[in-house]
Amino acid sequence: MKRLIINLIIFTALMSNYACEERLELSPVSSITSASFWQTQNDAKGALYGMYNQLRFTLNDGDRILYWGELRTGFYTNGTSGGAGSINNVYANNLDATMAWTNWANLYTLINDCNLILKHVPGISFDNETYKNEVLGHAYFCRAYAYFKLAQIWGDVPIVTEGFESVTQELYNSRMPVADVYALVKEDIEKAVTNLPKRTPGVTPWMASKDAANMLKTEIYLWLAKRAGEGAAALTTARTAIDDVLLSSFILESTFGNAFLQDNSKEIIFSIYFDQVEEYKPTARDKGQYGFNFINNVNTVPTSLRATIPNHGMSQWFILSNDFINRYLKPESVDQRTAVSWKSVVPSGGGSPIKWINKYIGSVISGTRVFYDDIRIYRMAEAYMFKAEIENALDNKDAAITNLNIVAKRAYKVDNYYPLTLTKEQADSVILAERLQEFVAEGKSWFDIIRFGKAFEIITTLIGRETDKQGNILLFPVNVDVISRNSTKITQTPGY
Repeated sequence: MKRLIINLIIFTALMSNYACEERLELSPVSSITSASFWQTQNDAKGALYGMYNQLRFTLNDGDRILYWGELRTGFYTNGTSGGAGSINNVYANNLDATMAWTNWANLYTLINDCNLILKHVPGISFDNETYKNEVLGHAYFCRAYAYFKLAQIWGDVPIVTEGFESVTQELYNSRMPVADVYALVKEDIEKAVTNLPKRTPGVTPWMASKDAANMLKTEIYLWLAKRAGEGAAALTTARTAIDDVLLSSFILESTFGNAFLQDNSKEIIFSIYFDQVEEYKPTARDKGQYGFNFINNVNTVPTSLRATIPNHGMSQWFILSNDFINRYLKPESVDQRTAVSWKSVVPSGGGSPIKWINKYIGSVISGTRVFYDDIRIYRMAEAYMFKAEIENALDNKDAAITNLNIVAKRAYKVDNYYPLTLTKEQADSVILAERLQEFVAEGKSWFDIIRFGKAFEIITTLIGRETDKQGNILLFPVNVDVISRNSTKITQTPGY
């Protein structure tokens, strides 16, 4: 099945791999999009896989999943290769509109792929109407995910719901109020939950399912409850969604490392697919994973340790900062997650420790380390943690701690690690701390800290900066290239 997906991705790559703005430069636009391509259910299937290929490119291009969801926390610092470009300004929350990671074009390319499916697939005859609805469900899921990320990262953004197929169409509208974006996201995620099927754990986790949609729905409504003022009503909706996931057949692996050793782990609810044949190559546009940025360059690892310490010919850009290590990492003897998330080895001859983030390290094949780990987006551990966060917010503290302790037991091998005597505020604090430890380097920490309302307390470089950028310091600026292509409609994030 994975090989079939790769073949279909390659077949549809021409439809999915160029940025939105680049489509404006194609003249004339090929008639294959509407006149020839959208004819059969196989065309729809090809477009579906092309859409998922664009999703993975969106998150993997330039390590955007890290730049958008991790690096602004200050929990990272430069590896042995000294980082990339202006990365130190990202750590310090001094963003500017020239940074590549402030460009939303990839997300709008993904949205366009979704829009085309939603426009054309209803008119295609399918052998199985249920599968037709599933294809539409995937498009609604990916569009909800894309617009949710746009709202989290930039706030007010353009809303585009028509497929871009002609140079006569306008690519971007003006930035719309974030409340309007949330309204669309709500509609899309409901349709995704309705149309997507349940899926057997361990089978094609790189395709969304009803459980994956409910995980996204939970995250959306938690954000709306805590960041958009929707309160108890949104929390109740989130609870219903996560309770459905908790009734599924997904499991919490008995060992934390098992959730990362196998891409078909039954803990993985949704992931982004990579294949061994796609080993990272510097000139390839969307090959490989971002694991190589965590791993030591072979030249920094003594020959005697190269069988022990993961290494590669590429650069090590990121390691965990002392700030994170001192605050959140416990000894390996206490917390089994530590050895999977972080390693530090002192060479036998002495000298500085060799350090690396130990998630997504790929495998050694024929003497070469290759990176093809699937990116974990949702795991069952997060379902329990979402449940804990929701129940605590709804003043059901004991239920919150009980669910948190399910994950804590795996980490610490201790029953009832957190006592029911904790206050609501203490429970909230440990839920966030456990999330930061459980999901380090998985693209979640920045959004978690903001959702809990702790950005100006926890993130050192943000302390005292609540009013910076006209109060928009937690948002990203819009890249100058985006504005230059449509300066009459796209305005900069106020304050940048």
